[in-house]
Amino acid sequence: MTRTQLFRRVVQALGLIILATSLTGMGAVYYIGHRWSGRGHFAPVTQTQEMFEVAFHPEALFPGQTRVNILCMGLDRNWTNKDEPYSRGTRTDTMIAASLDLLSQRVHALSVPRDMRVEIPRHGFSKINDAYRFGGTDLTLETVDQFLGIRVDYYVLVKLGAMQQFVDKIGGVPVDVEKDMDYEDKWGHLFIHLKKGPQILNGQQMEGYMRFRHDAESDYGRMRRQQQVLKAILARLQSPSIAVRVPELIDLFSKNIETNLTREQILGLARMFHQVHPEEVVAESLPGRDRMLDGISYLEPDERRVKILVDWLLRGEETAANRLTTVRVLNGCRSRPTAIWVAQQLEDQEFHVILAGRAREESAVTQIEGRGRHPDAGQRVAAALQTEVSPRWEQDRQDSVVTVVVGHDQVPRARANGPT
Repeated sequence: MTRTQLFRRVVQALGLIILATSLTGMGAVYYIGHRWSGRGHFAPVTQTQEMFEVAFHPEALFPGQTRVNILCMGLDRNWTNKDEPYSRGTRTDTMIAASLDLLSQRVHALSVPRDMRVEIPRHGFSKINDAYRFGGTDLTLETVDQFLGIRVDYYVLVKLGAMQQFVDKIGGVPVDVEKDMDYEDKWGHLFIHLKKGPQILNGQQMEGYMRFRHDAESDYGRMRRQQQVLKAILARLQSPSIAVRVPELIDLFSKNIETNLTREQILGLARMFHQVHPEEVVAESLPGRDRMLDGISYLEPDERRVKILVDWLLRGEETAANRLTTVRVLNGCRSRPTAIWVAQQLEDQEFHVILAGRAREESAVTQIEGRGRHPDAGQRVAAALQTEVSPRWEQDRQDSVVTVVVGHDQVPRARANGPT
């Protein structure tokens, strides 16, 4: 493997790690370049050999850990009276907690709405994006730890403007814009004018698309579009044509990234996660309800769903995901005891189960179909029933709903394992 090929792998892999994390992948790449290269040139041969050694022994970089949690933050920008941008005293514009399973090489990401009302240590209740303004990275990490009830191991901080430059440098990003978007904020220097349909977005357009929240979905649509664009960026990073631009990308972002990950750890993560594809990244957003307090609009967290999402995505408890999935069980084998037994198996795995009566037609083999954001919900149902049937799935933006038509193949299992 040549040095250029190695850097290309790093770009692809970390584009993913951050994709899931929003700004993480790219930020990590740039940090690698900043630490490993000088004045835009690749590192000496001895350091390049060190890179190879680290890449093939990644397990030693996180002793005693099977999961790594990274908080990815993108900074907002303030403007002077002379229209000059500055970041001092600013808030976080994007906050995503990414969880990397070092054993299964799975990537989960949880977006935190900027208006989420939380308790900021020593500052009382406020919007979570105020934590950075009050106390920088340290206070933000402390706030997130307390709010989510987990320990964030590492952080990646990227200035918002860096994303715009990055997209321009890779030649734009293909995105299917979901609807016409028109919005202007002259004070914030945000000008969004996009037409519906597939197109290549340049850096300014991409930033507008990711920041747009002036519709019924508000911040949730904004976070969903961020995840959409970041996956498109990852796919773009995997293009062979990007390899020749790696030195420019590294140089572009080395000044715009801050992280407490070491260069060895970043390369180790690249080694472990380079085969993960964008569609395999599971991403969700923390839920809440609108609330007005003292004339300020907040998002009050839905504590039950927050806990479920944290348990699933950041702690790796798969049964927590089941609690977000509704399963309708239809009797297609004309054996009510079998249908009840199947429903019980699913309830034991913590699915929300509804016995929905008889199917229209009998079925020799159990059938599974569903819709929702996460196709793996159908696979989890199939695994719970110990069937090899391939679920049929329709993608949409809602919580997962799965329909199971119990076939005659479940009758012997129910008789053998059910109550006697």
